[in-house]
Amino acid sequence: VAGFVEPAYEGLALGAIVKEDYAACAAAYKAQVEASPTPDPAILVSEGNCLRLAKQYDQAIVVLDRAIADPRALEVVKSAARGEKNLAVRAQTAAH
Repeated sequence: VAGFVEPAYEGLALGAIVKEDYAACAAAYKAQVEASPTPDPAILVSEGNCLRLAKQYDQAIVVLDRAIADPRALEVVKSAARGEKNLAVRAQTAAH
């Protein structure tokens, strides 16, 4: 079942991005992460990106740190997570 459920969440997330509904995007990716016993670290990066775009910087940083710390994450995924985290930290600083 998980193999069929995860792409459905991805579709919901991508549809939300097109509508610029970043909170819904983050919620869809979060549901995808929660549906998997071992979530793909790349999905965490996508969730973190949507959280950042939704201006939920604290949550974005937590999710991106989780992707960075995941031992299964490829270096390219960790690099993307670090880049997204840097953007979230900058945006958070600018917002205060």
